[in-house]
Amino acid sequence: MSLSDALAGRRVRLALPVLWAGVVLVASVVDPPSAGPTPTVGGVGVDKLLHAAAYGVLAVLLVMSRRARSPVELTTLTLASAGYGAVVEVVQLSFPARTFSRADALANALGAAVAVALWLVARRRLAGRE
Repeated sequence: MSLSDALAGRRVRLALPVLWAGVVLVASVVDPPSAGPTPTVGGVGVDKLLHAAAYGVLAVLLVMSRRARSPVELTTLTLASAGYGAVVEVVQLSFPARTFSRADALANALGAAVAVALWLVARRRLAGRE
């Protein structure tokens, strides 16, 4: 593989979490639809599940893009995803149709942590089959 091929592959890997972070940011600042009360699943608001899923995907994309393996790398990338979620919550203060929510920030952080933990379990199980 040539150096340019390797760099192109690396660029694509690094572009995915950046693009996803952009999608999450845009979704977080546009005016939300007025749909009435938030539906729940198992007593948890669907909006919190969406927050957890969005930041879980971001965390796993970060881990995969960096090919993280060490506990320090995994923790750092999980915290980066959660930190991005906290920053997005603060950014929402600038938009009249949006509000800052500690519960959303917590859902973001939990989603990132759970997704990385599940990714680790899946990776170990798949490695055990080889």
